[in-house]
Amino acid sequence: MKKYKIIKIEENRISVVILCPGNFMDFLYDLEKEINRLQIEDSEVIIDLFLRHGLDRRFFSIPYRNSKFQIQFINRSSLSLEIEKFFNRFILANLEILKLGLLSQGQQERILKTIRQRI
Repeated sequence: MKKYKIIKIEENRISVVILCPGNFMDFLYDLEKEINRLQIEDSEVIIDLFLRHGLDRRFFSIPYRNSKFQIQFINRSSLSLEIEKFFNRFILANLEILKLGLLSQGQQERILKTIRQRI
């Protein structure tokens, strides 16, 4: 099973959800190869680390230039409310993702309640 899912590709932005609580740097090369196969030009890649960080500090951006991630420019990203809602809707539509993380049942319920309030 892949440890990430590309959920949306726009003209200059790729949205990715990480499907494991581990370090996403471990499979960043695989993601880079997949983006190359899709023949995507220079973009900003938004990474949702929801399963690792919960609802706080969950979004990071990495520039993708010349068929490579520019790791030295990785940043914690504050997204527009609309993009955050898009990621939250994806999680609500794919609740099995919550079981992939390290969250207790109570934590999962609190997170779902918060996500529902935010959309």
